[in-house]
Amino acid sequence: MQGSAADIPGRVRRDELLRYAGYSGQPIGEGLEDRIGEAMALCGQVAAPRACWRTFPVASSPDGLALEGSILRIPAGCGPEGLRRACSVTVGALTLGSGVDRTLAQLGCSDSVGAVLLDAASSALIEDCADVWERSLDERMQALGLHPGQRLSPGYAGLPLELSAAIAAVFDGPRAIGVYSSAQGLLQPRKSITVLVPLFQRAADAHAVRYSCDNCRCFDGCPFRARGATCYTR
Repeated sequence: MQGSAADIPGRVRRDELLRYAGYSGQPIGEGLEDRIGEAMALCGQVAAPRACWRTFPVASSPDGLALEGSILRIPAGCGPEGLRRACSVTVGALTLGSGVDRTLAQLGCSDSVGAVLLDAASSALIEDCADVWERSLDERMQALGLHPGQRLSPGYAGLPLELSAAIAAVFDGPRAIGVYSSAQGLLQPRKSITVLVPLFQRAADAHAVRYSCDNCRCFDGCPFRARGATCYTR
């Protein structure tokens, strides 16, 4: 299917900002509450959320999954087991743009608290934008008779981080939305993510694709697990 690019609406949820900042129930004084509000407002001013995406049919082989018409390959044994039953996969890249990076660099030199709070706010915003994009994609695909599985990202759910570089290359990311990747899969601007949404003919197959801590490369030393939480449960 043909790809698209668009601005993506999103909002900074206060509870998600606190989660990304590592909040665990400590008292929040009036002064800090004011700083949280400032960070949320600043994030809305400097962020410019954009997304691009394309859908590819899948060819399965003993070596893994090939997304036909692209350079993308998902090696055998990577990702959730149910992924192999997908008939197509939508891949996308989302970013808040370079304005967030510039502002974080400026705050890092003069306002460490502001930098921490803006970093958390922008992490919350990019995830909310991804949720908005995913819901819109679900509606479009269901109208075509397809059943989307859970959104996946390289570096999680057993998917290699290096897949981010290939996804960015599919879109000519720097030209499409200003996103590029190193060979190791590290994205720039910093508040950018790449995603895959597997599509299935049967709803039961879509429901079988779920995140799990067990096959995540970040299992050891995960800050969410240390707090008794997960990165995929709000």
